[in-house]
Amino acid sequence: MPTTASSWCRTRWTEGGSETAEEQHTAKIPQHRHCRRCGKAFIGEGPYCSDECRDLDGQAAKKKLYRYIAEIAVLWAVVIAAVLVIGL
Repeated sequence: MPTTASSWCRTRWTEGGSETAEEQHTAKIPQHRHCRRCGKAFIGEGPYCSDECRDLDGQAAKKKLYRYIAEIAVLWAVVIAAVLVIGL
């Protein structure tokens, strides 16, 4: 098979033979995950790299939920006030 210029450029010659840049790149990085909260790469199970990230993400989710409930309550209060003022 003839060697094209682009494949030749991607080939890196080492002592043991030749490997493409993609093969060298994937060989050096172990299987890992990224933390759902901070994005840090880690090896292990679960969506979080540490208990601290898990706890902080849980606190942030609770804060979001409470804010959403408060916004809905304010929206309903405005709707009820508008209905009372207009007199429907």
